[in-house]
Amino acid sequence: MPPAIHEANESTCTKGRPTPLRVYNNEVGPEKQRQMRKENNDFIWTSFAEPHAERRRRILDKHNKEIKQLMIIEPMTKYLVTAVTFLQIALAYTVPKYFLEDREKYSWTTTWLPFVAFCFLIGGTITHTLFLAIHEVTHNTAFRKPLYNDLLAIFCNFPIAAPYAMMFKSYHHEHHKYQGWDGIDTDIPEFIEAKLLKSTAGKIFFLFFQIAFYAFRPMLVRSPKLNVMHLLNWVAIIGWWALQYMLVGRHVQEGEFNTFKFAAIYFGLSTWCTGCFHPISGHFVSEHFVFDPNTYQETYSYYGPLNFFGWNVGYHNEHHDFPSVPWSKLPSVTKTAPEYYDDLEKTSSWPGTLWRFAFDPNVSTFSRVKREAFSGKRATLLPTTPMDVHSPTVEPRQMRADFEKNKSK
Repeated sequence: MPPAIHEANESTCTKGRPTPLRVYNNEVGPEKQRQMRKENNDFIWTSFAEPHAERRRRILDKHNKEIKQLMIIEPMTKYLVTAVTFLQIALAYTVPKYFLEDREKYSWTTTWLPFVAFCFLIGGTITHTLFLAIHEVTHNTAFRKPLYNDLLAIFCNFPIAAPYAMMFKSYHHEHHKYQGWDGIDTDIPEFIEAKLLKSTAGKIFFLFFQIAFYAFRPMLVRSPKLNVMHLLNWVAIIGWWALQYMLVGRHVQEGEFNTFKFAAIYFGLSTWCTGCFHPISGHFVSEHFVFDPNTYQETYSYYGPLNFFGWNVGYHNEHHDFPSVPWSKLPSVTKTAPEYYDDLEKTSSWPGTLWRFAFDPNVSTFSRVKREAFSGKRATLLPTTPMDVHSPTVEPRQMRADFEKNKSK
């Protein structure tokens, strides 16, 4: 069994920063772990590889045929995604006029307030569904040809305020391949970001502007090589806004309701509201933040009803284990190999996760697992230490049983 704590080598630590903790198992109790995190002001560092490749290998050893049958192209995705995109565009050009056409005659409490509430409850939900549709489609589960998936993702991007889809694809594929790698996985807050926002007030600020952090952090930390699809994404979104202006915006007469302007406000508010304490936005926090100091598990699944609006993104362990399985088949992964998922910690509530993240003093922006400090600065990206069966991030009961069985042969 590996020791409970290993300090990182001096070469892997940032000069002037505390030595990262490397916590491997439950020999360190919750009180000791809280104390160490408080004193170190750093992430949870591990020398083990991310858990999903090893669990994927073990599941395929036992359930290869059943899992391979789930790796399909989901034909309904393109129709549902298209319908949701058109729905959001239709709402943008009808809802503002309903609430705001007579805004000068009535109080803001009967015009702007219900409009903003609509943007939060309905517009924010639809926009988050579109964000997660882009996530789904960029895994190439809607069409067999990657190009068609990229074009569909760009189409989903129209009701979102800024060009996002192709840049997200670049960063998200690195998140899967190099989960937790320092300087590569931009899903994790940067050190200065985590340091400044670790307090309760900082965490609330973080939750209010989650979309901004997820949008701008990657560009500041790790700029990818731009390709034709990135450029096409920008051209398509700029063209989309120009088309709206040409068809609707430039013909507005003085005193006439400016449908284009308020549609833009609807799109912008919905995009901001979708990450601002929105119930579905709890998945941003619940997927990889470590809440239990006894667990050290780094990916968490949620099996509740809000998955209906999020393309089953709550099945997050299953998704990381098998990214090519479409949203409609992820519950079948759990049913096919329950022995590998039943023992893992789970998230019971996305809204509850937001509340706990904000107000639990034992959880902070540092509560993420990282590996191989400065790996993002290496010329060649080499694999991390092979997964050990004793790693707490991947050790449900069935995997230990598999290990013992193979060892006895």
